[in-house]
Amino acid sequence: MRTKGRKPPRPATPAALVQAAADRHRLRVGDLGMKGVRPMEIDPWAVAVRHGRWYLLCWSHTADARRVLRVDRIVEVTVLDGTFTPPEDLDPLDTLEAHLAEGWSYEVEVVVEAPADLVAQWLPRSLGRAEPLDAHTTRLLATTDEPEWYAAQLTALRAPFRVVRPPELREAVRTLGRRFLAAAAMDPAAATAPASAMDSGESFD
Repeated sequence: MRTKGRKPPRPATPAALVQAAADRHRLRVGDLGMKGVRPMEIDPWAVAVRHGRWYLLCWSHTADARRVLRVDRIVEVTVLDGTFTPPEDLDPLDTLEAHLAEGWSYEVEVVVEAPADLVAQWLPRSLGRAEPLDAHTTRLLATTDEPEWYAAQLTALRAPFRVVRPPELREAVRTLGRRFLAAAAMDPAAATAPASAMDSGESFD
């Protein structure tokens, strides 16, 4: 998903959410979506900032599920009488990164010939979940809307890897590989290879 612009939240909104999270007060919020304002009753666990954008991690009693809301899309905040206890092991940034790696169109599976702790150092959590297959091999699981962009991110891996799925990502990796080979050959004729793999601007914001 490309991000064309970032509208900052109303100044009072982040302050109200942070205060409610600190006081552990339940809220009723209005979340602005494509179909208008959606009322939600939530427990505001924490407010986190990633790449200049504000997010609210919460438990939605309306949906009976964990939710991550964009603070700039919250247009109403009402403090309720109820209180809550957040998860004891809550890591706001890690939870946010995990959420942003989920829910896109293509399901990604990549096997990397390196330990999971190294893969986690090479790639941010928003690019997927690193699961150890054994002491020396890792399965990377993620989702993406833009295989060409994701293929370019895989160049951060410092070990051999194999794309299991989707086929669109395998083709994007092949295209990117041909482009690098052409650049290394320093052949002006080869430099006309497709350049789509690096031109995309997908953001997980």
